[in-house]
Amino acid sequence: MKTLITGATGFIGKSLLNQEFGGEIHTLSRGPFNSNRVNTIQHYGDLKDADLIKKLGKLKFERLIHLAWQGIPILSPEINQLNLNMSRNFIDSLIDSGVQEVNVSGSCLEYGTLDKMVDENTVGINIGDFGETKLKLLDHLESQLIPYRWFRVFYAYGPFQHINSLLMQAYSSAQRGSSLIANEPNESKDFIFVSDVARAISMLLQTKDAFGVFNIGSGKSTSLGTLINTLNQKMNVPTIPDVLNLNSLRANHKKIQDTCGWAPTIDIGQGVSKFIQWAATNAS
Repeated sequence: MKTLITGATGFIGKSLLNQEFGGEIHTLSRGPFNSNRVNTIQHYGDLKDADLIKKLGKLKFERLIHLAWQGIPILSPEINQLNLNMSRNFIDSLIDSGVQEVNVSGSCLEYGTLDKMVDENTVGINIGDFGETKLKLLDHLESQLIPYRWFRVFYAYGPFQHINSLLMQAYSSAQRGSSLIANEPNESKDFIFVSDVARAISMLLQTKDAFGVFNIGSGKSTSLGTLINTLNQKMNVPTIPDVLNLNSLRANHKKIQDTCGWAPTIDIGQGVSKFIQWAATNAS
């Protein structure tokens, strides 16, 4: 299948390119990038460029994997609306050109401030603008009457995280011999290692008739303090005291497990070790 991937230079996109899911792979980015994937065909430009979108349409892609979201980590209403408009226009144009299936990255923020295990049918509460914007894009995608997959990703971590991410900041502090002090060390999240996310996407792409919304998370609550302490222990830095793992929003991943056999395989200790190994070579 001839596939176009947007956001291939992003956090999840880079990990996805290390997975196998068959066919001819094209990527769209703002500039050239190094990829370990053999024979990836790169295209450059911006989703706001109407001429570029027309050129891509003429290439007759069969599958779209849309991971791009400009402006991260800034999630202001203005940036969210810009991304919504660009994504709707881009997806519609690719569908008009003959794309047969659309795959889009969603977010656990679509569940808002719930602090319990959720399945794909759970309705969120107190949903912020970013989560609402993602839900609007999902509604639009559903209205197109085309097979789609919506990857509702929880708190992914690992190599190539944003420089301002918690783990990157904790690593920088540990390099200086001290622990990062989290404002709310007991705040807990469902952390999922990025290669587990990429493997979930890859497995779904290779599963016939596996369409719809899929939670991609560990199903476990891990506090920010526990994440920091795990890194500190592995880097021989003093840990922070009195950390609790509280109930938090977490993924029921039964649907994806039943659909394609996926389950997370990398726990927090293994994931942090892999992150440290990557950061020691790549982080500036």
